[in-house]
Amino acid sequence: ILTFLLTKSLTKSTVLSFLSAVFVFATPAFFFFSAATYVDLTVTLCTVSMVYFIHRYYIEEKRIHLCIAAVSCAGALSCKYTSIIVFASVLIVMVLKGSGRRRFCDIGLFLAVCLVFCCPWYLRSYLESGNPLFPFGYNLFGSGFPSPVPTEKMTFLGRLIHAGTGHDN
Repeated sequence: ILTFLLTKSLTKSTVLSFLSAVFVFATPAFFFFSAATYVDLTVTLCTVSMVYFIHRYYIEEKRIHLCIAAVSCAGALSCKYTSIIVFASVLIVMVLKGSGRRRFCDIGLFLAVCLVFCCPWYLRSYLESGNPLFPFGYNLFGSGFPSPVPTEKMTFLGRLIHAGTGHDN
């Protein structure tokens, strides 16, 4: 549906919009990933939704579209760390597209809404391992190993992180 709506808003052609949606659903990768529990379809859904609502925001200039785009971006950021590239791309577009004070207000609103909705996942990783990008970002935040906390006092994620590392107490 989002593919149809995005194509319709860009081309104004119902036939082309329908064909683009059929093309997406007809790809073998779509069938393969939809049969498995895989985060890439969710990331794709959130990313396409974000692009659609950013596009609607710049056409209609309604901030509700910007907020929905930020929530969609937060969903993508919460699913997979590679979504940081999409997040940075949107910020670059917002810097280049906007003008004056409104540009900075829009960027601030986008960042605030996005951070509110994606921070719980990064905060949980930070509290559990000392690294918000766990299992990546060791050079910036460290690995979280070894832990002085006894295994019986750790949360489930803490025990999972330390399992088989030689630091089991």
